[in-house]
Amino acid sequence: MQKTPSTPAVITQRLLGVVVSAIVLWVVTRKLDTGALAEVLKQTKPGWLLLAFGFFALATLFAALRWHGMLKATGAVVHLGVTFRFAFIGNFFNALLLGPAGGDLIKTGLYARWFKQPLPNVVAASFLDRLLGVGGSVLLALAGIALALLADGGQQLSRFTMKLPAWPTILAVVAVTGLIVWWWKRRKRESFLGRTASSLGEAVRQLRHDPAAAVRGLIFGFLLQVCFCGVMACSLQAVASEPIPWLKLAWTFPAIGFAATMPVTISGAGVREGAAMLLFGLYDVKSAESVAASMLTLLVYVVWALAGGVSFLRERARMKKLAEQAVPKTLSVIIPALNEAAALPTTLKSLRECPGVTEVIVVDGGSQDDTAQIARQHGCRVVMSEPGRGRQLRAGAEAASADALIFLHADTWLDAATSEAVMRCLHDPTVAGGGCWKQFRDPHWLMRGSRWRCWTRLQLTRRVLGDQAIFVRREALQAVGGFPEQPLMEEFELCRRLRRVGRIALAPATVSTSARRFHQFGVLRTYWLMWQLTFRYHLGASPEELRRIYDRR
Repeated sequence: MQKTPSTPAVITQRLLGVVVSAIVLWVVTRKLDTGALAEVLKQTKPGWLLLAFGFFALATLFAALRWHGMLKATGAVVHLGVTFRFAFIGNFFNALLLGPAGGDLIKTGLYARWFKQPLPNVVAASFLDRLLGVGGSVLLALAGIALALLADGGQQLSRFTMKLPAWPTILAVVAVTGLIVWWWKRRKRESFLGRTASSLGEAVRQLRHDPAAAVRGLIFGFLLQVCFCGVMACSLQAVASEPIPWLKLAWTFPAIGFAATMPVTISGAGVREGAAMLLFGLYDVKSAESVAASMLTLLVYVVWALAGGVSFLRERARMKKLAEQAVPKTLSVIIPALNEAAALPTTLKSLRECPGVTEVIVVDGGSQDDTAQIARQHGCRVVMSEPGRGRQLRAGAEAASADALIFLHADTWLDAATSEAVMRCLHDPTVAGGGCWKQFRDPHWLMRGSRWRCWTRLQLTRRVLGDQAIFVRREALQAVGGFPEQPLMEEFELCRRLRRVGRIALAPATVSTSARRFHQFGVLRTYWLMWQLTFRYHLGASPEELRRIYDRR
């Protein structure tokens, strides 16, 4: 396991950062009129400051999406909720450990330990994540330079152009490349570095086969840097007393942000102020306003870091409480069926290669066709039940024996990658159950955007639908009294009960489900019915009332 800095080392590092920040701030502000600075801060426009906080939240969102893609490429992804929480907590680590490098060290170690993921895979994902971050920064710097050239021909920018001799640069590149090649050839594949390199190589190969994932990561890296610049720009606008030449200043924001990432101060305190005074001063921005904007930017960073620290303490307490909870090793797939002879064979065929699936239980609700016979021919266990999806799923759950259960519609296809994603999702001990992302086969154009609806439904209602391959821990299902035996909205009721004992999550995989019911009843009529049932369910309607609404379709 990766060794993390000890408490004394962290305290020493923090004290050093405080001292350096104090010295740099004193040097920067010693000739500044503190009265003028205080007056500028008093005139801060709260709307622009709130917008700066919003830009930082967006930056965290893009950071999470970028890291999530790289974790997926290295096979270490748990689920999107975990990635978002860790991106949020990462703000705290970045402030605590003097920059992203130290923050990544702790974040990577905790992610691997808490969710039992291979550390080399997580390290490789973090390396790729930072590499894409550098690419995004380069894109932003080029965009800023282009805007500066467009605005004034780059007159002020040219003053800071550094012309390095060619031979030292070439020599440094050759030396670094040679060290990397030497290490790559002499590495021990069974060592930590060797396994990390192997994981990194596999991730690069996957990205070569799926270049869109790498492009998305680069775009997220660019948008992340844009949002960080937005924090500084909104802070400057919050204290500005005169119009700001934004096009001319565009190149200064990434330059100031780069200077503030130097791992010597607390969240760039002091360095940011000095860089802002120097660069903004080229465009006649008052020194007091430059420093005030930098201080507001620091405030935004510190507030979000403190919020991330609170979130970290809460997560750590949860993880300690659930430390003894076993990771599920086996899966039972339960399929309720009623006259599904046409759809069932393809669904069962897709389950054959799924790792971890130890049994498939088909619960027949009294089919008049060959549903039960087809299930037996495919080696499934058949359980007879009264019709009604709630009754059938409860009967199947009572007959299942695996550590975790997946409730699958007869026309929803589950493959090997999806079953692996479900198992990885359950590595998060706080997750009681959840579902998968979904896509429809042969959808009507009104049905497009199903992935977005899956995400928004989970965030707004903490629910997943039955055609999303609902999964649940056995002990969690037992704790809530088993699968709810009701005729309609049984999946919503199950999620409501599971929320008492844990979180609901979306596994990082997509299932394919049929759109036949939408085509059968009409897309608009089906959506209208679903909206009515959902609305009335949340208002507390009884199962009988929901049945009457359904029967009137």
